[in-house]
Parts: sequence; C-alpha cells; structure tokens
Amino acid sequence: MESRSPVLRTPRLALFVPTDADRADVARLCADPQVMACFPRPLTSDEADAWFERIRAAHARDGFGVWTVKVLSAEGETFAGVVGLARPAFAPERVEILWRFLPNFWGRGYATEAARSVLAAALLPDREVLKGTGIELSPDLAATLERLGLEEIVAFTAAVNVRSEALKARLGMTHDPADDFDHPALSPHDRLSRHVLYRMSRDRMVKMSTKRRD
Repeated sequence: MESRSPVLRTPRLALFVPTDADRADVARLCADPQVMACFPRPLTSDEADAWFERIRAAHARDGFGVWTVKVLSAEGETFAGVVGLARPAFAPERVEILWRFLPNFWGRGYATEAARSVLAAALLPDREVLKGTGIELSPDLAATLERLGLEEIVAFTAAVNVRSEALKARLGMTHDPADDFDHPALSPHDRLSRHVLYRMSRDRMVKMSTKRRD
C-alpha cells in the first residue's frame, strides 16, 4: 500500500506525494475549464494521465515535485488541488513554483497558504524559524530541500492571468518586466504566448519571515 503521510502540513492543509489514489482527482482538476482557462485548453483524460505520470517520475528522480493539497477538517481530508516545485522543460536550470486549485476552493486563501508554505520550506534555512510559521515538514522532504539549497524560486504565467499574478504579488514575489518572455511552446500570435515572470529569493524570504515574527 502506498504511503499517505503528508510531507508538509499547515494549520488548514496537508500536502502529499501523489499516489494512484489521486489520479482521478488530478484528472478532474486538469479537465476543469475554469482551472485551465489560461492554458491552451483543458486536458483530455489521456493527457492528464501523462501529466500525472510526469509528476510521479519527478518525485522519484528529484525527491520533490508537485504535491496534492488536501483541506483538513473534522470530517477528514478533501482534495482541493495541487502545488509544488518543478523544473521547466525549457529552462531546467530554474525551479518554479506552480499551483492549480478547483474553483470551489478559490477565494478562501488556500492557494496562498499552500504556495507560501512551499516557498518557506524551500527557502528558509532555519528550521526553527519554519516551525514558528506553523509549517510542519517531513524529515525526508526537509533533507531533500536542504540538499537542494535553492537560492531562488520563480513563477510564471500567461500575462492575461491576472488572478495568478495577484496571488504572486500577495506572496511577496517580485516582478521585473524585463524578465517577461514569449513561451517557447506557443505561437507568438497566441493570446497566451506572453508570460510574466516573478521571483522569490532566499534573502527576500528570510527578510519577510523576520518581519512577520517582529
């Protein structure tokens, strides 16, 4: 039986390495037209399955990747979406943070909470400081992120995706228009071609954490 222990917990959420038990939920997420509004199109069942397999392969190869997000309640755990770290195919030297949440979980701060916890786990070197933020990390993931030693995480999205841009700003990520780019997998004439890029450095994450404690 596959392990269902969370790799990361916040006061309201638990993050898990995806298993076969999550396959249908991830397919449902990727098929939702609202979730995929700023992607070329929703994914078919086969395409979602292929994406799911790439997620699992990344975990096996790197020890990190995209995690499923479950909302915690007295009734148990409810699938809300995904959040995680990945190496973009067109820029494998970088690590990006990404997220997708089902529409009925929008507007409740879940995506912000999940993304902020991943940024903190990956960039805060002091694990005692991390504990003070209410984030609990599994020993295996903590060791992986420590070995990774990230100095920066990026996030990018289509310029038309104002909802995602607003969330990146709430996270405290910085944006320089000089970093924006045309996505290499899309035609220059595609409405989604132009992408904005945001950054979060280790130094900035540490400073933000210190301010919150003060």
